[in-house]
Amino acid sequence: SWKSSNVVVTDSLFEKNFFDGVAYYDSIEISTTDCIMRDNQFAGISLDNDLVDLAFTRCLVEANGDVGVFARNTKGLRFLDCTFLESSDWAVFLAHDLENFGVHEAEFEGCQFEENRGGVFMASVDDAQSSGTRVLNSTFVGNEDSGRGNIVTSGSTIVEVSNAYLSTKTLVSASE
Repeated sequence: SWKSSNVVVTDSLFEKNFFDGVAYYDSIEISTTDCIMRDNQFAGISLDNDLVDLAFTRCLVEANGDVGVFARNTKGLRFLDCTFLESSDWAVFLAHDLENFGVHEAEFEGCQFEENRGGVFMASVDDAQSSGTRVLNSTFVGNEDSGRGNIVTSGSTIVEVSNAYLSTKTLVSASE
């Protein structure tokens, strides 16, 4: 998407794409429900360039070559009852761009993060770059390969982790 609004994507399969499964950019109000993003060369889901109000519900993000989700320069990102499996890198990688526009108000509720090389990584270093990330009622199992953790931050605050099952490590900073 580029400069789109009120987009609805349902019951779709995005598989074995050269780059990303889905890529949403510079748009507002996108809803993605009951979709599968699997075995794409880079990200299952790529989100960037001033996105506002996105919702992913009951999606499966599986076995992507890089990350399950790459996001930066977004506000109002919600994942509800989604499953992130077997990403070659992080299940979710949240970052900021060169102008320090990061991820604000991201929420993961009722999600499963399993057998990824790492769980959720907040790469932004302060709350001006990215803020308001919440992880609620979610399960993390087997996301600690190469010494990585389930929920890791480089400095931006993960404002809430509640009722989350973390297989071993809890919230850690990237410097630990």
